[in-house]
Amino acid sequence: MAVLGLLGLTLDTYRWKAEQYRTRQRRLKQAVEQRTAELREEKERVEATNRQLAETNTALDLARTEAFAAAQAKSEFLATMSHVRSALRSTA
Repeated sequence: MAVLGLLGLTLDTYRWKAEQYRTRQRRLKQAVEQRTAELREEKERVEATNRQLAETNTALDLARTEAFAAAQAKSEFLATMSHVRSALRSTA
């Protein structure tokens, strides 16, 4: 009889430990799924920010190119005007 009682107690302990293990596994799985979802959302936010930054950089590059072209045109215009004024002074 004592052996059967001990065997029953051992079996109950095993079942209890197995249930604890399954519960812990479920909790861990839920935690991993939740964190994975959070990371996926963060990745999407980062990718959206990267796209916006790329668009902004493209616009800034274009603006810089246009500014350099405008500065070059201004320099050429002022140089031409300087030559014209010099020529006009020499005829006066």
